[in-house]
Amino acid sequence: MSKELQGTLTILFTDVEGSTDLRTRHGDDLAQEILRGHERLLREQFQEHGGREVVFLGDGFMVAFGSARKAVSCAIAIQRAFDEDNRQHPDR
Repeated sequence: MSKELQGTLTILFTDVEGSTDLRTRHGDDLAQEILRGHERLLREQFQEHGGREVVFLGDGFMVAFGSARKAVSCAIAIQRAFDEDNRQHPDR
């Protein structure tokens, strides 16, 4: 996002539940592939909904939005995108 966000912001946090267990169950290579897909999906939604990535911690993000409406729309879109991705890749 090119311009800085100012004023009241809404912060969205994400986290991969069980990311350590994911590595144990699937091995490092497959887990890394799954997590990279997760990152791509999230970043697409952040960009589409006007979010600005503040911090990335390996399995979670902190993203700022200029409005609560945009943050909530993004969260809903993320859930829908993951639902679709999970249907396409039920083994992951």
